[in-house]
Amino acid sequence: MKNKIRVLFVYPNKEGYPIILLGISVLSGVLKKEGHETDLFDVTFMMSERLNHDASEKTGLVEKVEMEKFLGAGDSVDIDEAFKRKIAAFKPDLIAFSIVENNYLCAKNLFMIAREASNVPIIVGGLFPTIEPDFFIKDDNVDLICVGEGEYAIAELAKRLGSGEDISDIPNLIVKKDGKIIKNGFSKYYDWNPLIFQDWEIFDKRHLLKPFMGMMQRTGFF
Repeated sequence: MKNKIRVLFVYPNKEGYPIILLGISVLSGVLKKEGHETDLFDVTFMMSERLNHDASEKTGLVEKVEMEKFLGAGDSVDIDEAFKRKIAAFKPDLIAFSIVENNYLCAKNLFMIAREASNVPIIVGGLFPTIEPDFFIKDDNVDLICVGEGEYAIAELAKRLGSGEDISDIPNLIVKKDGKIIKNGFSKYYDWNPLIFQDWEIFDKRHLLKPFMGMMQRTGFF
């Protein structure tokens, strides 16, 4: 019997600079096309401080924009508790992190929270895990690592989790199973025909606002 699953993406954007992440928006779109349910835990607007353009404004490289007027000053949320509540409410079948070097420490802490709050598989992907997969293999709170492109990998993973099938041989994944590390080969690149739209619905709409020539403009990354 084929069952649809719930995937909770995690965006540990500790620097707080708003941007809709290409990886998460694409993978969520792929999963929704297959009928799965997705949601996002995003720390961007929870941070008490975020990156700003102060230095660039002082040197005249950019025109001043009152970003706080549009984005807020930072909510100083208890991120750990908020993450626990999100997991409890959404009840995911898979928790998926997208990681670059700058957000690793925030992500590492959330790995531990996810493991404490749920017993579902935890997968990490993105630039950092692709370049240094062995670094993430050592983390006891990480079950799966996606290396390279993730569209086919996460769609196949969701399908097999939903039907209870073995997941150990999925291309582009490194899988921990029974104390062993299984490193699979790579799949072909994803066939974008028909075109699958990026899923922006799970993101806070403030991610679309960017300062440009002294004004806040709506901007998307495709």
